[in-house]
Amino acid sequence: MLTTKNYKLFKFINGNRAVSKKKVDNIVKSYKSGIDLFPFCPVLVNEDNYVIDGQHRFEAAKELGLQIYYMVVPDFTLSQIAEMNSNTDKWSINDFLNCYVEIGNKDYVILKDFKEKYKTSYSVGASMLEYGTANGGGGNVMERFKNGRFMVKHLAKAIEVMDRCEDYKNLTNQTNTRIFIRSIQTLLACSHYK
Repeated sequence: MLTTKNYKLFKFINGNRAVSKKKVDNIVKSYKSGIDLFPFCPVLVNEDNYVIDGQHRFEAAKELGLQIYYMVVPDFTLSQIAEMNSNTDKWSINDFLNCYVEIGNKDYVILKDFKEKYKTSYSVGASMLEYGTANGGGGNVMERFKNGRFMVKHLAKAIEVMDRCEDYKNLTNQTNTRIFIRSIQTLLACSHYK
């Protein structure tokens, strides 16, 4: 793998996918929150330094003033680039979780254990742990989760609620659903419920 700060060395191939400012901004935001994957995801270029794969990583590293990590892949054509891009799968929620667990992010380790113990969905588990409620954060919790900014702030409260939900396991198989958890949270807020 090679590195350089000579950004002018690189060129973009006409016909490749356009660079999305939103994607670049998300990579920059992830880097600023402590996730530096640039050394592990090099930009791929052909022998003439045309970017084959990694336009967004290149633009983000350039914007941040960082070294460009790159590898030369000879004899790559535009049709091969298109084929490679069409074969690329979107990351699943599980891929994101495992990525952050692998790099040692303790909040994601806690979420993984919580999800496995209580069999919740990712969004319910993340909402419970970050906002203290099954419906907290709306869509933002999953965006924060994917960007590596998820934080556990209400572990004790989440465990208390989920343990109360578990008390009803012999009556229903819905104890890990958002609506059931919200019902238990409502009951716990009542002074008459014990």
